[in-house]
Amino acid sequence: HNSVISCIFRDILSAMVFFSCNACGDSLKKNQVEKHYATKCRQGKSLSCIDCSKEFWGEEYNQHTKCISEEEKYSGKNYVPKAGANKGEQKQNQWVEQVQAAIDGAKSDKNIHQLLQKIKDCPNIPRKQAKFKNFVKNSLRVHQERWIDQAWDLIMKHAGQANAVNEPPPEKPVNGAHEGQSKA
Repeated sequence: HNSVISCIFRDILSAMVFFSCNACGDSLKKNQVEKHYATKCRQGKSLSCIDCSKEFWGEEYNQHTKCISEEEKYSGKNYVPKAGANKGEQKQNQWVEQVQAAIDGAKSDKNIHQLLQKIKDCPNIPRKQAKFKNFVKNSLRVHQERWIDQAWDLIMKHAGQANAVNEPPPEKPVNGAHEGQSKA
């Protein structure tokens, strides 16, 4: 499977990016570009992002998963990002770095290495184990539990927080008593 096809929700999960073909002028969604190259514009493989006007050659457009916001586009030089606006993006970027570290550590097992490569190509990788497993099964169509578990374990090994992500913090006593107990 091509990793672009494997990530079913790629355009849904990331901001929708539109391109303009520099050869014929057609407007294309990201998921339409390959077909366009194969059927209509075979020579000139150059696109421009409609929002930010950045030009992409060949397969470079695949890396353009998000673009500037409308507010940023129309505010121009007066644009000031809101504090904490990209907190989720920072967490996801750290998570992708951990996946990359797991890829580097999985070179001895070809199947796990390929699975982690497919996972990394997806724009929004779940950070909780149960959701991660469902994502791999449903979006990447991988149903070998052992591979999914090994991939998760490798990512967690490189995250340094194997149990912290999945287990809630222990309950804190309320006024010296655990919830459900009363002080006598």
